Amino acid sequence: MWLQDIIEKDADGISVSSTSSEPSTLSAEEEEDMVVPFRRKLRFFKQGLSIERELYGEGASNIHVATTHRNIGGCLLSMGRYSEASDHFYKSLAMFQKVFGGEEEVLLEIATTLDIIGCCLIFLEQHEEAMDSLVRSLKMRKSSKGDGAQHPDIALSLDHLGLCLQAKGETQAALDSHLEGLYMLRDCHGECSSHPDVASSLNNLAACYCSLEKYEESLEYCQQGLEMRKAHYGDGAINLDIASSLESLAKHHMATGQKQIALELYQENVVAMRSMFGQEARHPDIAKSLCDIALCQHAMGQREESLASYEEAAIMVMPQEENSKSNPTLADMAPVLKYITDQFKAIHLPDVSPSSIPPSLVKALQDTAGYFLSQKKNVEALSMFERVLDVSGAKDATPEIVSALRGMADCHEALSQFDEAARCYSACMKMRKTLLA
Repeated sequence: MWLQDIIEKDADGISVSSTSSEPSTLSAEEEEDMVVPFRRKLRFFKQGLSIERELYGEGASNIHVATTHRNIGGCLLSMGRYSEASDHFYKSLAMFQKVFGGEEEVLLEIATTLDIIGCCLIFLEQHEEAMDSLVRSLKMRKSSKGDGAQHPDIALSLDHLGLCLQAKGETQAALDSHLEGLYMLRDCHGECSSHPDVASSLNNLAACYCSLEKYEESLEYCQQGLEMRKAHYGDGAINLDIASSLESLAKHHMATGQKQIALELYQENVVAMRSMFGQEARHPDIAKSLCDIALCQHAMGQREESLASYEEAAIMVMPQEENSKSNPTLADMAPVLKYITDQFKAIHLPDVSPSSIPPSLVKALQDTAGYFLSQKKNVEALSMFERVLDVSGAKDATPEIVSALRGMADCHEALSQFDEAARCYSACMKMRKTLLA
């Protein structure tokens, strides 16, 4: 599409700043949008959507508007704003389906959009919905290309299906899907190709082998994927693909006990992501890498540094100013918050005193639990309230525990789990009386 071509040219390095000597009329946030690559692309896509609405009408459904919605969703997905991204992907899908009249081109656009929706839902931990979307996409692509066809789109569907299976904990099935996709990609692009999709498949295979404790294969595929990406993008390039390879390599070295190397790679990864998203950006992947840094530091005996890294990760997950356009929502951050909490609980409790527990971690859990409760997502809220109890560390009555118990009681009652609700209400009342006394 014409608009996408313009934006891709900008992404390749063409300057978009005004050559006028007049003072800028942009706000501070707008000026930062022009500096941070993904925010700049997002701004242009949204401007393009406004133009298309003027051209075709506010409620028009056509391929151009549908593609722009999908491009906006892609930018938001990269920025960790998964909920907002999914809204745009579903709008795109609805438009493609509305204009579909049997043309193969539109059918493939629907399959592509379903594939992207599936990837987005993986980040939101909606694994069953993600699997459904990915399987539908795979079937459409196979139907379009013919039985037994070897095509890059089918290979990508297999690779993304592997990601979902891995997220569900079905590692062997994920490995099989990734391998099938890799063989197909190499058949399409050439055995020695350094195509980015081949590198991504190698990186995903490395993660599976690491989970299966097959470390020789893990290291081999990690290094192959990183070398391919550097060959494709050039030495010194910084992008999401390179960052993903750094993370995979760090996980391998951490799993094999090479903690110092892992720590340096995680730190390099954080620097790379901040250069892409902004130094003050809140992003789930940055928060997760900060947690991984904390794990390395704890394993190396750097207890205080580890607690500080957990605090930094928790602060990133906490809600900031609600009107900021560049912040992920609490729902976007919830999966990484659970990861941070579970890792903290596993390695630090009960070794730390309640006063040493990062207060931002408890506050982030409380806020996220409250958000899910307000959305009537009681199972998700209950999980967060339980984590407040897990990491609070205090055996005596505290306001945080009282609040969590009351929240858990409300969740159990909403789920018709009345015995559990009664126990939580009772414990809450006892602690509240102790506090009031």
